[in-house]
Formats: sequence, structure tokens, C-alpha cells
Amino acid sequence: MEVVGSIPTTHGAEEAQFERVLDILRSAEELFGSWSYLIFNHGFSHERGEVMERDQDWNGEIDILLISPNKIVIYELKGFTATVVQGSTDSNPWRIKRLASGIEETVGSYFIQASKQRAFVVQDFFRRFDRRHPEYAHNHWIVDSRLVFRTGSDLSGFAYSVPRTESPETLQTDILPLVANDDDRLFVADAFSGEEYGTGKLGRIGMTEAEEQRLRTIYKKNGITPRTARWFGVITEDQIPSDLPDTGSDRFLLDQKAASGIIDDLLAEAWTYGQA
Repeated sequence: MEVVGSIPTTHGAEEAQFERVLDILRSAEELFGSWSYLIFNHGFSHERGEVMERDQDWNGEIDILLISPNKIVIYELKGFTATVVQGSTDSNPWRIKRLASGIEETVGSYFIQASKQRAFVVQDFFRRFDRRHPEYAHNHWIVDSRLVFRTGSDLSGFAYSVPRTESPETLQTDILPLVANDDDRLFVADAFSGEEYGTGKLGRIGMTEAEEQRLRTIYKKNGITPRTARWFGVITEDQIPSDLPDTGSDRFLLDQKAASGIIDDLLAEAWTYGQA
């Protein structure tokens, strides 16, 4: 395992978590294949494009990016023990209670934070990488993302929301056939009767809170897994090894030369900014 970059030293709790997670990942090296890279503290930026209707400029920093033969995983670290009172895979704020203070606080959506990181890697970086290296463009890049709290945290308040968009094919073949009740099936079809600008995807129509809850209930009782669950997860540090088999994909296979090229390109694009 090769580490690229350095552990941040500004905040003691953050530095300690980086050290713990590094030790955990090193102890699980056999799950990665013959080689692996960890990229620490990669700054990134996204420029507003014309594909999404409400796209905007944003920036951020990836704590740890793992690259191995068939795994690309982003780890967003939260170096404290907390209870997730309420958090979901949408833009709504999260409510957490830190063990150290016992005070409940409202924070910006950790899911949106993870989504921006993943969108940068999948949509921005790999599109440019494929143009520069067409010999690897056949790969279907799968990037997983994990929000990692300190061991001992209570994550029971986290839940997956129904996505805001869905492809017409997925709705017709993978979702609606699973809905047993006719009225529920019509409700789901109507919920996705909008259209996302510029993408060809179906968009969710405006819904009341009660309708949102009904939609979540329909998905849950019919065993429909929201697609966000395929790449995003909320775990504690001690769960990292057992979670690793659920990451990665056989839809791509990197050799070390390609991985080295990815890292070179990432570092060439990197930018730095003051950390909060």
C-alpha cells in the first residue's frame, strides 16, 4: 500500500482519525489485491456546466481516496463519536449529537458533501482522464463513498431517501415490477412523471411530506433499494474491513500503470485552499 499526500495536523481529533483509519486499511490490505494507493487530502473544484439545470460552481476536499485493482472508494472522515439523530440521502440538513458535548446540532447534509466528491471523481475527473487516455475509456468507473464516524457512534437515525431522478428504463424494469399493489404502482409512476432538464431522466414531481413518506414506505415494504445505497454508506471505523467486500466492481479492472496515471493526473489538477 502506497500513501500519496500527508495526514493533516491542524486538528488533533482529525489527525488521530486519519492515523486510525490508515492502520485499519493497512491491516486489510489482502482485500485490495496485489497493490493499492491511498490519496490523502485531495482538493477539487467543479465548474458549472450546461447539463444540469441548477448546476453551480463548488469546491471541496476528499479526505481519503482508495484506488486498487477493482476498487475506487472515497472516505469522508468525521473524527468524533456521535449519534445520528436524523440524516438521509437528500439535501435536507442532518441532526447529530456529539458524545463529547451531548448537545444536538444541525449540520449541512453530509450526503450532499459526499455526492459532490463522488460527482467530481466520476463526472469531472474520469471524463477528462478518458479523453487523455482512450486506452482506458472502456472501463465503467464505479466509485463508492463512505461517511466514517468514530467507533461507538450510533448511526440508527440515518435512512436512504428515494432518489430525485430515475432513468425511464430502470423505473420500468427494476422498480415498478416490484411494487405489488396497483395503487402503489400508479403512485410511484406518477411521482416520477417529471423530467430532469438536459439529461433525459425522469424527475420527481413536487410532493407533500406525507406523500414523500408514502413513497419511502412503498420502497421499503417492496424491498426496493434506492440506487444511492449501491455506492453510499454510513459506517464506523471498526466497520471498514467488513464493508470493503461491498465496494468495488468487476466492471473495471485497473493495472498499476493505469492507477499511477490516475494519481499523476489528480495531482496535476489539484488545488489547495484554507481548511475550516
